[in-house]
Amino acid sequence: MKTPIIYNYNFYNQYTYNQTQLPKQKYVKQPETIKTVSNNNNINFTGAINHDFLIRFLRLNPLKHFTNFSAEEYSKLSTQEINRLRYECRNTLPTNEARTINILHDFAANCLKSVFDKRFGENNYIVITIGRSLSSIGKVLGYKIGENNVKNIPLSSIGRFYTGINSEKYNDFVDTITTRESLTTFLKYLESKNLSKENIQNSGKNYIIMDFCSTGKSLKGAEQLFKSDYIYGNNKNIYAVDFIQLIKNIDPISYKEITDQNKDINFIDTLLQDLFCSKYKKLATVHHICRLKDVYDKTPEEIIKNADKETKLLLFKLLDYQMTKNKNKNFDIKFIDENFADTFKIPEQKIEPWHDMYSQYESDLRNTIIDIIKIFTKFDNNKNTYDAKITSKINKLKKDVNTLFNYLTDKYHYQQNIAEMTEFYYLKPFLENNIQETLNTLSSLNF
Repeated sequence: MKTPIIYNYNFYNQYTYNQTQLPKQKYVKQPETIKTVSNNNNINFTGAINHDFLIRFLRLNPLKHFTNFSAEEYSKLSTQEINRLRYECRNTLPTNEARTINILHDFAANCLKSVFDKRFGENNYIVITIGRSLSSIGKVLGYKIGENNVKNIPLSSIGRFYTGINSEKYNDFVDTITTRESLTTFLKYLESKNLSKENIQNSGKNYIIMDFCSTGKSLKGAEQLFKSDYIYGNNKNIYAVDFIQLIKNIDPISYKEITDQNKDINFIDTLLQDLFCSKYKKLATVHHICRLKDVYDKTPEEIIKNADKETKLLLFKLLDYQMTKNKNKNFDIKFIDENFADTFKIPEQKIEPWHDMYSQYESDLRNTIIDIIKIFTKFDNNKNTYDAKITSKINKLKKDVNTLFNYLTDKYHYQQNIAEMTEFYYLKPFLENNIQETLNTLSSLNF
């Protein structure tokens, strides 16, 4: 009589096993009955287990079907494959940590959807997350608003592009991106993502550049890059959003039901702490780059293919959580600057839902500075065609404008005296229109 074999399965490594010989005894064939795996995260076998079925089940490798962890790929999985992956998640991932990551990603995506739907209207915007920090949150947002409406592009170290109010540094920025950074390669990459200048102009949608800001330089650098004449120019449908500021503007009363159900999670603090600690970067589908021309080095498919098993299972868990039930929740935006708005409202200022009074001022001022620096840059590029008298007047005008900007960007002044922020909004039409007219007049006098 044959000696029966017992298989001791190591579930972490899918279906590897050790063979242990038992003393000779009468072999009893197991019945062919087995209960189907339930739809929750538990796998419950009742009755006797058919060895052949169990081996086939454990040898399933549904992860091989995923190249981008999209909703379409999920829809092609069989029930058995989905249950297999749920079982892998349960036995491989730390339960509490995986649950928290799921809940926080869902919460963050719902915050973004609520704000952008209210501001732009449903299906009327494209979200561009830059770098790795918000990659996985952007992916979950894509499950909610359509995966084609969220783009994740690698732009690490982009903060070095931001030049502030210095027009000479802006000239260096232009030289850098057009020569050393190989801008043409980056433009081809944007085109492959349907983010060309023609796409931006003709889609009729709004484009939101979003980053998790520690110092804020990366977002400022990305905004300056995209709003340069070499990419999108002065398109008014481009917005730069700081994820931290947006999350803080969500009214906690509107998501009280969720916090009551998950009292062990401090939503805002835990989410921001995880991002500050770069916890979600391992789930990113873009790689770290330091130069624009490196964007083609690795595709999302290659990154996912080379990811470790735990990362793939976490990505599946995020996807599975969104696909099993409708997790969309609408949150409210709390009253902007509720302590000051009635008393110190700036007449000409329009506060976006991801800003407060001060950050909106900084954003408006920054965009005005970029536009005016671009005007001066055009004249700098042709300064050899002007006579000395005209060049002297242009340089004096540039110096006066830089002095004004130095004053307006001094945080000590405008945070202590809101009236100084008000002055900027009265000056803004002059800065944007009259400077251009003045320079045009000066250049026309050149003979």
